[in-house]
Amino acid sequence: MDWVCKNAAVMLSEMVDYSVENVVLLQKCLEKEIAVADLRSVFDKIESHIDFQSSRYGMSAVLLGYMGYYHPSRIIDFVFDNVKRGRLTRKEPFMPKFVYDYDISGTLVRIKNTELKTDTYVICADTYRVCVSREAPTGEIVSVTIILNDDYGRIEKWIQYHWYFKMTKMYQVFMEIYRYEDEKAFCTAIHGMCGEEEIIYGLSNTEFSIKLDSNGKILNVNFCEAPSVIKQRHLLF
Repeated sequence: MDWVCKNAAVMLSEMVDYSVENVVLLQKCLEKEIAVADLRSVFDKIESHIDFQSSRYGMSAVLLGYMGYYHPSRIIDFVFDNVKRGRLTRKEPFMPKFVYDYDISGTLVRIKNTELKTDTYVICADTYRVCVSREAPTGEIVSVTIILNDDYGRIEKWIQYHWYFKMTKMYQVFMEIYRYEDEKAFCTAIHGMCGEEEIIYGLSNTEFSIKLDSNGKILNVNFCEAPSVIKQRHLLF
């Protein structure tokens, strides 16, 4: 299954100019790969490998969207006071908000969001993960997230697109790029929205400094004036 969205993952890995043009090129590449992928077979294979005895449940993280506790942002629950991942439980509560499924090796493979009625399938390759979110009742793809890790297993960058009308209209994109320096890190958080003309008006970006402990756990997050990874001259506002 490691071929799913491979070209888009490579494009994201090689991207150094985070301009509107390049974000749109990546979007189009991703849409083409999803269109030709046999996702039904991929999803069936993932479901056949679920170890239901290891499933976990969550009652929080509703504001984190389709992926809940496993939203790829390392900083979002530090930046926004009302956003909490909560904790995972082994015992199924009454009407859980999320169900997190794993394979026998403990790898996350599916996220069921009962509030939004979506299923997110996690497709793992050697160097990247692709998370495909679909509406459970209709099967319509509503979001795709590509997550890249560095050689130490830390999140290096991720991008998440959102669509409606059977993936024909992209309306929102989020991205974060991380760079690590000993016990600190910097993050550039990027956000773009489309109008009725399906054109990204511009990409806003915010810089954060992150303090880490010796194990890489985040201690605090602050706004900062660190140099942006975005080349400002390419932004279209």
